[in-house]
Amino acid sequence: MLETIQNFVNNVSTTTNAWLHSTQEAKTSSSALCWKNLTQYTLSEVSEHFMYNDCWLVIYDLVYNVTDFLNEHPGGEYIVMENAGRDATLAFRGSRHSKDAVDMLDKYLIGILVESERIYTPTDDELALQSDS
Repeated sequence: MLETIQNFVNNVSTTTNAWLHSTQEAKTSSSALCWKNLTQYTLSEVSEHFMYNDCWLVIYDLVYNVTDFLNEHPGGEYIVMENAGRDATLAFRGSRHSKDAVDMLDKYLIGILVESERIYTPTDDELALQSDS
């Protein structure tokens, strides 16, 4: 899922593309259509989940409930908690997580940000255009 997002990130703009270029192989953009079925959350809603017993993060516009992962994080739970209830994209990307770590995210995926608050993923209109082509 994250690889699909990175594919769209690479197409946002030339400047953003250079900065956000991913080392992951991109999946086909058609898999992004499943995002329309995800529950949508606002950043305000995500911000209510910042405790050890209720920890959500946003990574590349996708919302994850990582509460059950806190004790398993190799770098320690406090690293995750630094971004609890917030967008952790830059922190996640800056840590150069392994492919296994990226793949593990799917297990904790619970939703996506509302369209007006997304930065990395396509809008619903953009998804519709892609599915038409």
